[in-house]
Amino acid sequence: MFFCTFIIGFSIYIFVSNHFVDMAEVSPYSVIRDIIPISSKNSLEIDDKKDNIPVNDQVKIDLLDTTIPDKKIPDKKIVDKPKRSTLLDSLPTIEERLLPSVPIDASATNKMGNKESKGSIRDTRVCPDISGARIAIVVSGLGISQTGTQRAINLLPSNVTLAFASNGNSLNRWMTEAKKKGQEAILQIPMQAFNEADNADDVYTLKVTQTPQQLLDRLRYSLNRGMDYFGIMNYRGAMLLSHKDSVEVMFKEFSKRGLLFFDDGSSGRSLTRVLASKFNLPYMVADLYLDDQIDRDKIGQKLKELEEIARTSGQAIGVAVAFDESIEVISQWLQQKYGSDISVVPLSCLVKSSRPSS
Repeated sequence: MFFCTFIIGFSIYIFVSNHFVDMAEVSPYSVIRDIIPISSKNSLEIDDKKDNIPVNDQVKIDLLDTTIPDKKIPDKKIVDKPKRSTLLDSLPTIEERLLPSVPIDASATNKMGNKESKGSIRDTRVCPDISGARIAIVVSGLGISQTGTQRAINLLPSNVTLAFASNGNSLNRWMTEAKKKGQEAILQIPMQAFNEADNADDVYTLKVTQTPQQLLDRLRYSLNRGMDYFGIMNYRGAMLLSHKDSVEVMFKEFSKRGLLFFDDGSSGRSLTRVLASKFNLPYMVADLYLDDQIDRDKIGQKLKELEEIARTSGQAIGVAVAFDESIEVISQWLQQKYGSDISVVPLSCLVKSSRPSS
């Protein structure tokens, strides 16, 4: 009797053990599944630190959202996904309404003694001969926000001129990327404004208190930070551009390098129109800041004003900063909203077709 009971109990033990062995062989994901991945927000500071270059706090602009959208994972729910407040990501890059232009040989360079210039107005694209009203738009402040710079390059067409801040990061990489897309670039250099605090650690801003040699050294430092640009644009600079000696030092250097000077038109005291001809320096002055108020409707109104200036004067230049709102409105305007009697051209094409009068 005891033996029979032992045999029956042992059989039951083997049967139950085999059942649990089968369960152990089942993939653990059949029990623990639907694991929700937690998205990580990538900081732009990681990319910025590659160059290990300090950024002037006075010029640093929080242009766009600094988060990068997470990659889509099938059948998984993404948590903490960043939300955008604009339509930027849905905007296509539209080229068909814009004036075609042909870039020249990319290997063209301009040399000065033992130093190679980073570009020249002579090295820009070949522009078709057109008649009628023309508009050029310059989007500035690029190179500060890595995400904002990438979006501007992706969304804006080749007939919009891009201005890269000399105190930005990864400038050569961004300028090379813009060039591959056919976009032309200018370099934006910080210049002293009125009532501006004197920051001894600021290695970028050109100031009236600097000796001619100090000013020239600092200017060349900025000029050597980028590549493939054909002109220089001011950032601020109302005080410096009204100081004759400082302006002459700059303009002499620009002229030697074959560069254009683009004045953003923000200061009525600027000596650009007075002194540029003294050095045979090609120059242009902006007509309007499109986003002095960061509001979509206001930016749209400024674009309409720019059209009227172009119809009256034959040409007009608008300046904007690479804010989300600005890029969005300008992109939409370029796609469908500007008048059929107006051609949108790169800044270099306006320079080549006309010399501004004083």
